Amino acid sequence: MENQLIDVLVESDVHENTSYSMLAKISRETNTGFIVKFLSETNKSHEDLIVFNFEDNETEIQKECVDGYYDSTDPECAGYVLIDNVGYVRREDLDDDYSPSDDE
Repeated sequence: MENQLIDVLVESDVHENTSYSMLAKISRETNTGFIVKFLSETNKSHEDLIVFNFEDNETEIQKECVDGYYDSTDPECAGYVLIDNVGYVRREDLDDDYSPSDDE
């Protein structure tokens, strides 16, 4: 399960009694859950798009918080595109004609 991607339900800090799903990568399994690294917004941008990277900090979650499992370790399977030397951006935010090879 190491590096497998999962969706994790987290509670909103802004809206009480509201939760949303965040993409995370499993670092290791524990007796009651997982140690994960969340894919979070950074202060970087790429062509006015929000850039995401996996956090350096690890967080322990309970298995009940998992909202879904991906059969992949690649964030592109979850709708993100890797921009070289920058991080990930949401595929839905990119222009339709974008190709990662255009950056080379």
